[in-house]
Amino acid sequence: MNTCATCVHRAGEPVEAGWKTPEGVVPTYFECKRAAHDGGYEYKSGQQMLVIDGSGYKAALCVELTFGCNQWEEKT
Repeated sequence: MNTCATCVHRAGEPVEAGWKTPEGVVPTYFECKRAAHDGGYEYKSGQQMLVIDGSGYKAALCVELTFGCNQWEEKT
């Protein structure tokens, strides 16, 4: 299965979640650049993901390395 671990759209350094799992693990997430942010967004044909934040701050789709979706593209 193709996951975020090998996807070209995964960006930046991992961000720690503000909570722990029942096992005491702090999950880490990466930003997905494939999902467009709503600020100043103009629709592009074929765009299938959009994140919206009503407060006017940055919105981002954050994913674990094991997440997979149909927008996956191989990192070269």
